[in-house]
Amino acid sequence: MRDIDSIVITDANFFLREPRGDIFIFPFGKINTKILNHLFKTLRTFYAGLNYQIGIKVEKSLLLDEAYKTGEFYDSDYFIGVLNFINALRNNPEKINIGITEVGVFNGEIDHPRFGVGNHRGGIISTYRFKLEKDSKEKLKERVGKEAIKVLSFAYGLRHCQKEECLLSYHPTVESLDRSLRLCKGCKREFTAAILEYHCL
Repeated sequence: MRDIDSIVITDANFFLREPRGDIFIFPFGKINTKILNHLFKTLRTFYAGLNYQIGIKVEKSLLLDEAYKTGEFYDSDYFIGVLNFINALRNNPEKINIGITEVGVFNGEIDHPRFGVGNHRGGIISTYRFKLEKDSKEKLKERVGKEAIKVLSFAYGLRHCQKEECLLSYHPTVESLDRSLRLCKGCKREFTAAILEYHCL
């Protein structure tokens, strides 16, 4: 994958092109190419593990708009609003857009940046708190992959699991995310059914 160039959201010609795929990854600002590659592979492997073939595409990066910055961090509504706007431009409301950024992202509590925030049809992943840990690059990629699955689950309408060992449980700390290795049987069953219904497979 080549290094990505930044574009402005008002470049309507780009967004009006007929998209190919079902899941679209949008970097906000500059994101390391290895992280993007890992995110792409994680999602592809996840769907393959559920016996589904879902198209996944990494798009060009979007410039961050500092008008939506509060203190050090950005409101999650800004990212989700941009991703929903892209779907509206493309007239593809059922496509799922996942954003990823290095900046801190808050949802409600301004001084508490989140790993990720999702809702119906998409969400945003932030590597900000992962990078504060100063662990290995492999650990960073692992955490991004896990958070991507969680954000994706919200896009399909799932909620946090009450089982701490499940990947879809609430993770207030990096350590709690590290301890969750996989989906529990119940969430895997719900995830599979949600994908089938959403994409009409």
